[in-house]
Amino acid sequence: MTVSAQGSRIRLLSVSTCLALGAALLTMAAPAVAATGNSSTNDPMSAAAAAAADKALPQHKAGTLIVGYSPTATDVQKGAARVKSGAKSAKRLTAKGPNTAEVVTLAPGESVSAAIAKFKSSPGVRYAEPDYVLTKQVTSNDPYYTGGNLWGMYGDGTSPANQFGSAAGEAWAAGYTGSRSVAIGVIDEGIQFAHPDLAANMWTNPLEIAGNGIDDDANGFIDDIHGWDFINNNATVYDGNSTEGSDTHGTHVSGTIGGIGGNGSGVAGVNWAVTIVSAKFLGANGGSTSDAVRALDYLRALKVSQGLKIVATSNSWGGGGYSTALNDAINLAGDQGILFVAAAGNSSSNNDVVGSYPSNNQCTNGGTRGYDCVIAVGSITSSGALSSFSSYGATTVDIAAPGSSINSAYPVDGYASLSGTSMATPHVSGAIALCASINPSLTAGQLRAAVVNSAQSTPSLAGLIVNGGRLDIGAMVSACLPSTSPVVGDPTALAATATSTTNVSLTWSDTAANETAYDIERAPFASSVCGTFTRVATTGAGATAFTVGSLSPSTDYCFRVRASNTYLGGSSTVSSSVTVRTLDPPAPYLCTSTTYAWVDKTAGTPATLTLTDDSSTIVSLPFSASFYGTTYNSAQVSSNGYLRLGTGAATAYSNVGIPTTSDPNNFVAPWWDDLNPTAGGTIWTLVKGSAPNRQFVVTWDNVAVFSVAGSGVTMQALIDEGTGDITFQYLDALTGSTASDNGASATIGVENADGTAGTQVGFNQAVVSSGSARRCSNSSATGPTVSTGSLPVGTTGVAYSQTLTASGGTAPYTWSVATGTLAAGLSL
Repeated sequence: MTVSAQGSRIRLLSVSTCLALGAALLTMAAPAVAATGNSSTNDPMSAAAAAAADKALPQHKAGTLIVGYSPTATDVQKGAARVKSGAKSAKRLTAKGPNTAEVVTLAPGESVSAAIAKFKSSPGVRYAEPDYVLTKQVTSNDPYYTGGNLWGMYGDGTSPANQFGSAAGEAWAAGYTGSRSVAIGVIDEGIQFAHPDLAANMWTNPLEIAGNGIDDDANGFIDDIHGWDFINNNATVYDGNSTEGSDTHGTHVSGTIGGIGGNGSGVAGVNWAVTIVSAKFLGANGGSTSDAVRALDYLRALKVSQGLKIVATSNSWGGGGYSTALNDAINLAGDQGILFVAAAGNSSSNNDVVGSYPSNNQCTNGGTRGYDCVIAVGSITSSGALSSFSSYGATTVDIAAPGSSINSAYPVDGYASLSGTSMATPHVSGAIALCASINPSLTAGQLRAAVVNSAQSTPSLAGLIVNGGRLDIGAMVSACLPSTSPVVGDPTALAATATSTTNVSLTWSDTAANETAYDIERAPFASSVCGTFTRVATTGAGATAFTVGSLSPSTDYCFRVRASNTYLGGSSTVSSSVTVRTLDPPAPYLCTSTTYAWVDKTAGTPATLTLTDDSSTIVSLPFSASFYGTTYNSAQVSSNGYLRLGTGAATAYSNVGIPTTSDPNNFVAPWWDDLNPTAGGTIWTLVKGSAPNRQFVVTWDNVAVFSVAGSGVTMQALIDEGTGDITFQYLDALTGSTASDNGASATIGVENADGTAGTQVGFNQAVVSSGSARRCSNSSATGPTVSTGSLPVGTTGVAYSQTLTASGGTAPYTWSVATGTLAAGLSL
């Protein structure tokens, strides 16, 4: 120790989107100015390399990308980013607000992958991503089926009966058939709006005069009588041709939502009466993310400006990868009480492990909404089994519904049987509309709770669907009905336990009766007094537990639970209140340079992981590892250069700064970037050493950077058993392009479970080098024991350096003089 005194990436499950409400077209001219930001992003990429990089992307629109800007981005920064990245034009995608986005069209010959890298390295850019192609989630078993098989509407109390149907028939028998005062937005293909089983239920814009070529309602869409076609940018929501789209899929899902019943012909939907709005964004070749965003914004605007009671959108499509632009749009619609019902996917895969989008999106408004406005839907067969094609997820797929061999409306004026999670999704969308018609006073959170919490537990779905639940509209009705008698009794035995710095677990005894919901209320606690209580969440009738999130660390709160219903306009009874303090935050991680000591395969028994582009796999840890105060026994290894502890998808390729509350969170990132092991390299793990001083090592070995042909980066993350410290090591940090060399396009660091805290080593900055290492530790530092008893005399104004003899302590060291005096001539 020396002391110195010298100063101090959509399928049907597929779509693609490109919208801009009232968008101004910005045409780019290349001004004679130097590009700002990291000059390395201007490195030329050969045409062959650019083509190879773009080909490896999930299916996307060529020459187009979506760019989102930070709230503080200036027009100058945006313009510089466009010029630097080869933009030809840009259209605003979202309305003006804190998170603006635009669809960028590149100049001919510009690579999407290269442009994304350039945008990401530019000041003011929040994200840049491909405009993914999305497709419908449907499989066809018979080209045309008119046998009247509506098992999906049956229940165990209908005739004919099928206990695994949605039991919509039981609701009809009780007199609940829907209302045209309730609307569903069908974001899909177009709809044959003149179909005899749909015509009366199609929305007709009361503020537009058909065919006059004037935007009568001034919403930016001329003659949008039944909705809008975002892929062809016109008001013709039914085209029925191979060029602009057959619109078979959109018609079919609409028939399940709202095929007219009781008319003696055709099919019946979950709602015999409902209002269906067409937001067409899927055509002959699928659609795009940008058009899906435009469709959502259009429907949200209809609810806000016209008062159209849109309670949900039905989304039987998917594809590409996670999109920040789409997630923002889903949450904005959620802010207006619009639920987003989404097909889980037709890949027969586990969405808990590899996310399927958009069903894996989260619509919690950063955890403050009190519920998730996304409802992910899997598919079951008429025998109650999970459909062979259906994706699943014990924590990510909320409910299952009939999706195999579903008969519904089909152009032209016909009927057909289709299968897919596409077919399951409108059963749930329709159920939400039916519930809203039964009780118009229900909020979006209450509608979600009524549908999801009334799901019938099914053994064949256990461990595959949340609570093993399948749609049961018959049971749902009682949860939707306005109360006919007051709540009797109070919830009792309320207890609160802080489970993290931001979460509190509540439990209580369900000793109330006649409730339709339990409201969770929270108040600040100060000076031994609870402040004003406000409702922060709602859960279903009969519930006995709830976890409240998005709290502040080290903060005292009061909670109480209120059993409620809507008898005589709303009555309720409340439990006694409890107080609880959230946990103190663990010590922050300090990431500092440390001794480089590469761990090669000879240090243990390596296990090679099978990972492709934008994929992840779960690995068991050889010991319990503490990360931000929580203990974990497994981790997800992402192909994109990071580990995620706990649940949630670990496939995101578009890196962001630390900390950020958007998904993913709870990660250890030696080099989070768009990496592609399919193009080259391997990923392996091993355990080094013996207990209690083992290290778990994950190595990305010569893994290609997506947009750089022939590249490869080699780095590793080590987790220490004894200390919990995390070490990043870099054998080869040169990729072949200064745009990504030394971490110039990567995020390096650690982040906690809710994205509220983290330590950033670098974000799109060249901060590491080959042969270097960083150690991240939040262990409590202890000072060394200094045995040097005296220091020689120093001279004022002359450099002074002496070595102290010391032992023990935790690096990095700091020192101070607490008692005694300094050697003569020294001062602090």
